[in-house]
Amino acid sequence: MADTDEEPDYMSEEFLAACVKDVRPGLVFKQSTKRQFQLEEQHRSANEKMRKLNKPVRVLEAEKREEGLNTAISSQNKGFAMLQKMGYNPGKGLGKTEEGRVEPVAVEIKATRAGLGREAAVKDILQRKMTMLQNRISSQNSSTSVTEFRNRKKDEAVQKLVLVDLRKSQRMCQVLDEEKNIPEPAEPWFWPQVVKEPEESDQEDKDVEEKEEEQLLEPGEQLELITAYLRQVHWYCTWCATKFNDDQDLTSSCPGATRDEH
Repeated sequence: MADTDEEPDYMSEEFLAACVKDVRPGLVFKQSTKRQFQLEEQHRSANEKMRKLNKPVRVLEAEKREEGLNTAISSQNKGFAMLQKMGYNPGKGLGKTEEGRVEPVAVEIKATRAGLGREAAVKDILQRKMTMLQNRISSQNSSTSVTEFRNRKKDEAVQKLVLVDLRKSQRMCQVLDEEKNIPEPAEPWFWPQVVKEPEESDQEDKDVEEKEEEQLLEPGEQLELITAYLRQVHWYCTWCATKFNDDQDLTSSCPGATRDEH
């Protein structure tokens, strides 16, 4: 005889669905819980309003600057009147044939204290680095150059001194760059290396390329590049451990750009 009072299947979807209660905020039935949700929502709204009202100074400056740049000068402006006297018509290009510039030259905000000479120094460093890499490729294709390279590698004492000088230069480069509010090094390895988690795959690929490029340069070549940067941009000598007043002071007071010259 079959048992008519069958026990329910506690693992069935029907039984589990019957046990689940809808506790979404929009369907709260208890008055105390509903009040709690309302207070939390009011708190979030108040915080959002305060963030909009109390913006950081740099954000307010950026907004005012952008507003000013996007607002055309009025006809009452003295500068505008001078332009009109010289033949300028709003919306038309400059020159007799009106083929010149229509919009004003864009303003580029300089947020750091680094001098204009840093840009030229960075370009020079990049050119020297490319020359080193090209020479490295050429030397690897030459058996004689490879032999000479291996012989140089045997001098471990020299290599240790080079690494010590390189680490000192990297630390000082970061300190001097940060004093001028320079946000990032001219080359990734100009500052002491810090392991960071890549945020995106593109950034990860870029970091891998930079690491491979860094490995192509020997420590001696890296030291030569960072020494040139420190001398041109900051007038600093690693071996003198001194920051000179200007380029003339550096040239006259420092024996040279290598350890041997000191």
